[in-house]
Amino acid sequence: MNPPSAKAPSTGEDAGQRKSLAPRWSPSRNSEKTRWKRVTIPDWYGEGARVIEIVSNTAVWYHSGQPPVPIRWVLIRDPKGKFKTQALLCYGPDRENPSKL
Repeated sequence: MNPPSAKAPSTGEDAGQRKSLAPRWSPSRNSEKTRWKRVTIPDWYGEGARVIEIVSNTAVWYHSGQPPVPIRWVLIRDPKGKFKTQALLCYGPDRENPSKL
């Protein structure tokens, strides 16, 4: 009887079945399809009034073994380019004024 052959450590995947990762999503600041809304925040971190742009919608968040949860997402960006475009998520998609997030 021969001993078993040496086997490479398992990666949890069969060789040849490994898939590449999906590219990271990034909002396009120049997309003409996105309808950004200008909002003035009266007191931006103690700096006074600041104009930002937002776009918002609702989605469903899925997690294995859990019931789906409705969420609201809000993208915010600075027209002056002083901070990077950011995504905010919250429960309560029925909020009609995402600028209050």
